[in-house]
Amino acid sequence: MKNFIFILFSILIFGACHSPKYLSKPMDFKYHVKGLILQVILDDDSKILGEIIEANSEAIKILPVTNDKASIMTISKKNIQSAEIIVSSTSDDPVGISTWAAVINIAPVGHGFFMILSVPVNLISTISIGNDAAKGTYRMSYPKNVPWEQMSKFARFPQGIPSGIDVNLIK
Repeated sequence: MKNFIFILFSILIFGACHSPKYLSKPMDFKYHVKGLILQVILDDDSKILGEIIEANSEAIKILPVTNDKASIMTISKKNIQSAEIIVSSTSDDPVGISTWAAVINIAPVGHGFFMILSVPVNLISTISIGNDAAKGTYRMSYPKNVPWEQMSKFARFPQGIPSGIDVNLIK
């Protein structure tokens, strides 16, 4: 039983979830200079996740975040089924919350025989807390919460990419 607890505890500590690197923390949001992240679902049910570079009345340009060598993509407004603007993570310290949620699982060791009941209860609650802290994000939905006319204010270049800037060099 002790080996089982040790292995389980090790998995929880070293396997803790982490938040995406491309999201800003709430306290850093006011200094965020890049565009917000947009998760787009197209008419063919494919998904694209990327930074909003520019938005106009007919299309949106995004830079995918999943590939460092990706180039800017232009997506027509009429090809978008739905989209979510991901503003920031919900916590300033998701790693700390996940770590403490994993460490608290040591407490049932002192419960003796009742550990059989308290370990599963602790695991259920701390795993859900850790996952929520790591994956939680503030989101706004298009078209439900944000009309297309306001998409440009979430872009890196809200008034469009200035002339003289090479689009291929934007990273």
